[in-house]
Amino acid sequence: RGLRSSGYHSAGSADAPRTVMAAAASESLLDIKAEEIQLLRKLEALRKSKAELLASRRLRIGIVGFGTFGRFLTKTFVKHHDVFVTSRSDYSEQVGQL
Repeated sequence: RGLRSSGYHSAGSADAPRTVMAAAASESLLDIKAEEIQLLRKLEALRKSKAELLASRRLRIGIVGFGTFGRFLTKTFVKHHDVFVTSRSDYSEQVGQL
């Protein structure tokens, strides 16, 4: 009678390379995550700088029509920007109250 293989492989040297590869993959994943955290911090700092720069510049905004929506836009934008309004009717008194 001949020897038959049961399909069982010893856990010796065959699993050792897998363990080393898994450890290397784990280390490279940790390196990637650390780099990702650094990039997110840089992005956050850039966004903050951009927001500060944009907030320091006043825009010149022109609005055509001083109806309900035009008045809403004017009231909203005039807080931080220079707003110019034109309309078919004379709204000089209402504009003066803003």
